[in-house]
Amino acid sequence: MGAEVSKYLEQDALQSDNGVLLENQLMPIGSSVASVRRTSADIANRSQMFEFCQHWDLVRVTEFLRWYTDLVKVKKKKKKKQTDGSGTTLTALLDTSDLHQKVDRLAKEIAVLEDLLEQLETEIESVTETVRSSIQSSAEWHPACTGFAMQRESHAKSALDEFNKDDEKRPLSEEILTEHTNEESNQMPRDGRAKIEAMLKKPRVIKRSIPDLFDASTRSPIFFGYSYEKQTNRVDEALESETASRTREDSIFEMKVKYQEDKLESTLISEKGKIQVLTQKESDFQVKREKHWAKRQAELERAKKELDPNDVFFRTQEAQDEKTKGQEAFEDAELNRQKQSIDTRIKAAERECATFLDQVAGVRYTDRPLGDARLKFHGEELERYDREVNAAKNALASAQEEYAALTTSRLAKMNWNGFAVSTRTNNSSLTVLKKR
Repeated sequence: MGAEVSKYLEQDALQSDNGVLLENQLMPIGSSVASVRRTSADIANRSQMFEFCQHWDLVRVTEFLRWYTDLVKVKKKKKKKQTDGSGTTLTALLDTSDLHQKVDRLAKEIAVLEDLLEQLETEIESVTETVRSSIQSSAEWHPACTGFAMQRESHAKSALDEFNKDDEKRPLSEEILTEHTNEESNQMPRDGRAKIEAMLKKPRVIKRSIPDLFDASTRSPIFFGYSYEKQTNRVDEALESETASRTREDSIFEMKVKYQEDKLESTLISEKGKIQVLTQKESDFQVKREKHWAKRQAELERAKKELDPNDVFFRTQEAQDEKTKGQEAFEDAELNRQKQSIDTRIKAAERECATFLDQVAGVRYTDRPLGDARLKFHGEELERYDREVNAAKNALASAQEEYAALTTSRLAKMNWNGFAVSTRTNNSSLTVLKKR
């Protein structure tokens, strides 16, 4: 039984007879198995270990051995995880830090959403009241008002008051009041012609024309004092307003971005022009040096032929050569310093432009509330504009001072030249007089 089990567990090689290897095989370094050879004692130990299942059928033995091999694999994996515990711990810590970051971000978003919800809860009452009052105000409107804005004209009340004031009847005279209270007033007067003439002589009340807003011949009484403007869709109005606001915002940010890009481009053009000047200057230096050293070498060769090697001329020339080399090294260092300064300014301008573009992209991100971010951005923009204005004012003041100083120096120089000319003229006149 032990031999079959040992063979099933692949602990013996195929070149075996009854569980005993016919040839040795190399074992991996650090293996827990002392030797690949299976002896009779090995077989006996296997038989004793699996003695409890010797009366089982083949199906149960196969299933048991499968479970046994699976458990061995699980145990090996567990040991491997325990040995690699440090790496696993580090991975777990990294995962934990990522989770903490996600939790912090979600907490901030939840706080912002709670603030928005609280703000909406405070404002929803006023919105509801406005809608309710609008519904109540339009509930009693005539069906013909459907689709109209029903906006009251501003001058309707004044026109109606003016019409009513001019159309009022004047107070009745005492004769009319007496006649109204007279019992015989319903009888025809004796002199009917005189009565008619008296009535014709009474002042007539002239009625003014009816205002257009209240003229029943041209306007329905439902629209007295109201305009015929159609009612607009509030959703369309909101969308149009939002579109106009977005268009204006896009134009503003495009202008800011274009200004920053133009500023970067002008800086690059200026600095590249300086680099070209330095390159040309370096080339001129190189040509000048080559000519100088060629001439110096020719003089040295001629002096070697004509003078003694210990002559003072050679020591003097060596000192001059050392001085010339020092001057050349200083010029090279100065050129390198200027090039590095130009490169630093170019990188600073590019970094400033990239930072500004990132800020613009950040304040235009629409998937989260941007109140604080935009407030900070516009505050920084205001500070930058303030600095630029102050710098321009200081530059203007310094330019004015330099101009005033230059003008004063020129005037002083002109006065001094005039004084010198007059002095020379007077001296020449005195000389002529003395000669005479």
